[in-house]
Amino acid sequence: MAGEIEVCAAFVAPDLRLQAGMVASGERQAPRESAEVIELAPVVEQVMATSQGEETVVVFATAPIRWRDRGGNKHFASRFTDAEIPQRLHERATQKGVGASLDDPRRKELRGSLGGFMPNDAHIVDLDSEKLPQPLVSTPVVFEPLPHLRPAFEVEHREPRR
Repeated sequence: MAGEIEVCAAFVAPDLRLQAGMVASGERQAPRESAEVIELAPVVEQVMATSQGEETVVVFATAPIRWRDRGGNKHFASRFTDAEIPQRLHERATQKGVGASLDDPRRKELRGSLGGFMPNDAHIVDLDSEKLPQPLVSTPVVFEPLPHLRPAFEVEHREPRR
């Protein structure tokens, strides 16, 4: 972590000096005292749209789901909401148990019960997961691994005296 802080400081410190110099010379406006007020509106649950011309079906999402339309746009539906998914993914959603019909008895009780809750990314069911190539997990070329700060050691087990 110390190495990460050092790298971060190497980027931030010169930038801060440059920004202060730009404010002093009049090239940049000084930060204002008052902050911008952002009003938050409640989340309105709505049926998601997909690509034009693509056949769709409305399902009750029993788990958070995501998918891509034919144009490559990502769509997301939270748990216990109605979602308009492409017809080509309806069978997969049913097989995985994340899409139920609109006459499902659970829909009457549970629809909208979680509000705007955003689940952890690991819990979202990706309906296109089998179709998309899996990303390669590797270190980018621009980074070099840090040298170990201490030498490796071996653990030796000794029987206690009796």
